[in-house]
Formats: sequence, structure tokens, C-alpha cells
Amino acid sequence: MEDYAYIVSDEFHYFIEDSGFNCYTDISFNAIIKCRYTAKIFMSATGDAMLTMINKYVNKRNIHSYSIRPDYSHLRSLKFFYQKDTIRTLAYRFKASGKKAIFFIQSVADAHSLYKEFQDCSLFLCGKSSENGKKYYNDVDDDKITQMLTEQKFEEQFLITTTCFDAGANIIDTELHTVVIDIKNISSLIQCLGRKRSQGAGDTLDIFVKAVSNRQIGGMRSKRVEGLKRADFLLKNNTRAYVEEYPRDDNFSKFHRALIYDEPMSKSRKNTCTKKVNMMIYEKYKLDISQCDEILKLGYAQCIANILHFGNGYGRYYKFCNEGDLNDYLEMLAANQTVMLTAEDKKPFIEKMNVKHNGKLLKSKNSLNAALEEKHKPYRIEGFMTNRVVDGKKKKFKSAWKVIKVKK
Repeated sequence: MEDYAYIVSDEFHYFIEDSGFNCYTDISFNAIIKCRYTAKIFMSATGDAMLTMINKYVNKRNIHSYSIRPDYSHLRSLKFFYQKDTIRTLAYRFKASGKKAIFFIQSVADAHSLYKEFQDCSLFLCGKSSENGKKYYNDVDDDKITQMLTEQKFEEQFLITTTCFDAGANIIDTELHTVVIDIKNISSLIQCLGRKRSQGAGDTLDIFVKAVSNRQIGGMRSKRVEGLKRADFLLKNNTRAYVEEYPRDDNFSKFHRALIYDEPMSKSRKNTCTKKVNMMIYEKYKLDISQCDEILKLGYAQCIANILHFGNGYGRYYKFCNEGDLNDYLEMLAANQTVMLTAEDKKPFIEKMNVKHNGKLLKSKNSLNAALEEKHKPYRIEGFMTNRVVDGKKKKFKSAWKVIKVKK
């Protein structure tokens, strides 16, 4: 690469944001930085975290930063929701009203499930390199995706996609005014919003974001604290001391396998290796913890609102979706023939019903059916026994529920 006068890294947030699942981003970054006589140009709409890394490891006298103030004036509304099923409720509303929308969903399984439910009016997109992506990629229409990327527009009412579409592509469509996002990572969320390119004052966007609870943020923070604890131990000690301190911990390896890795010592000593810390991921964990602390202080919704210029003197205010629209929710469950097998499955439904006695939430089928009858809702909970295969084993569920629609 020394032969080149310039190296341009577009969307350079990739080096740090993708390091959680791609353990090689540090190799390419270090290869670029080591080119002593080459000018490096890094560009991104969400490059702050990576810029922190560059400032830390590169001589600051050689760094020149340029920034353009982000313009979110085309965002007409910002609404948050907490319940997973609200995404389906929104999809049913949009379908009935003819609204065109993009759904960005982090889980490929959840994205695919939503697509199968609205297959008659949707285009589906996911990555094909991951294990889950391979499983669902058969439902990706490559020809239509190519057409969408070429024309910067999709013909279907809905585009349902994972974060594989969070950068590098544009949608220019004055009929598209709605985006629904179920993605925890704030940088990815902003990148997703950037896929829709506003064409003027009238080309506005309504945003619906699945909020993240402080409990979830706390869990994310704890995992990263544990990772840094072990990485710091390795940085201060040696491989033998690390293995003696943390022997054979498979649970840690599953989540942090890219943070601490094995590197062969020499070809002549075939059975020896040394453990090393991936410093790209190490620094990302530090930044993640800092971001988690900010969210825990302000709340996830307020953090997103601040970034997107809602509230705090901007003259626009975010709201929470009215997830208490019981009619939409019941219709969605009935139409989808959703089966609630376990107490955990039933929990969101019970909370949505919000039937209480002496301040205590009622959970029995009879109490909830009585409440539905009292509210004159044309729905009832039907209890039944069913068998399902779970983790390769047949399991009996004696008190499964489903919502059915009854004639008035």
C-alpha cells in the first residue's frame, strides 16, 4: 500500500462498530495506519468513536478533522415503543392505510418472521455470510434487491431488512415517509436513518424506534466490564497466568471470543501459542461502557432524541407510541394465530390487558376473558394443550393460549 499516495476509508466506523462480530478489523486498520508516507482519508456520518481511537494511537500533529453539522430537519416525528409486538401492530396499521415503510430489525429471525407475515407486500433483505443469514437468505430476491440498489427505490409497500442495509446505499422515494427501527446500537440506528435521502422540505420522515430499557443497558454494560477485566489482567500478566486465572470458561468465550484470541508463537514450536488482546475491541468496550453510562443517566429515548435534535430547544418533541391500543393488539394476535406456550410468552399480553384487582395484575385466563367481555371486545382467550419440539425434544404444554375472534 506504500505505492499509493492516498488511502480513502469510506464508512470508516466499520473498523470499530463491526469488531464485535468481525475479529479482523484491527488488522486492516493497522495496515493502513502503518503506511508512513501515505495520506489517509477517513469518512463517516458516525465516526466519533473511531476518531477517538485514531486520536489515541496516531500522532495528533498529523490529524486534521473536518465536520459538517448534521441536518435532521426532515424528521417530522420521533416515537418510541417498548413492546416487541408493537412492530407488527404498526405494520398492520401501515398496510391498511397504504403507508410505505422500511423496517430495520437487528435479529434476522425476527425480520424474517415479520416478512413471512407480510410477504404479499414486502421485500426482504438480510446478509448471507452469517449462520442465521444462510438460513433465511433463500427468501431474498437478488434481482429485486439489485433493482432497488440501482434505482434507489423499492416497489413493494414494505422493505424489511437487517443492519446489512445500514450503510452505503440510498433510497430516494418521495412516497416513503416512515421508518421503524429495532436496533440497539446507536451508531447503526443513525446509519439506518441515513438510507432515506430527503428530496426537499416536503419529503419528511416519521420515525418509530424500539426503546431499550435500563435493565438491558445494564446487562450490556456488565458484559463489557467483565471482558475488560479479563483483558486488563492479560495485558498486565502473561498467557500462563491468564489461563490459570480463567481456565476453560466456555460462556466467556462465546461472547468475548474476538476480544482475547490465540496467536501461534512460532512454526518450530507447533503446540505453543500466546493469548493476545484485540485492541480494537478493547477500545470499543470502553466506548460502549461510556455510552451505556450516558444512557443510564438520561434514558435511551432521551439520548436518541438529543442526537436527532428533538427537545432541548429544537421545537420538536418525541413521544411514546400509544401501545395501549388494545384493539390493534388483539386483532394482530388473532389474525396471526399467535400461540402463547409459556408464562413468559403470556407476560406481554397480560401486561397489555392491564387487568388489576386491589392493585395486583390478574393473570388467569378466566379473569382476562371476563375483562374482555366487560369491555365489549370481540375476542376471547382459548386455552388448549399442545406438543411442540423444543431443542430437538418433544415437549408438552398443558395450558397454551391463543386469542380468537368471536362474532358479536
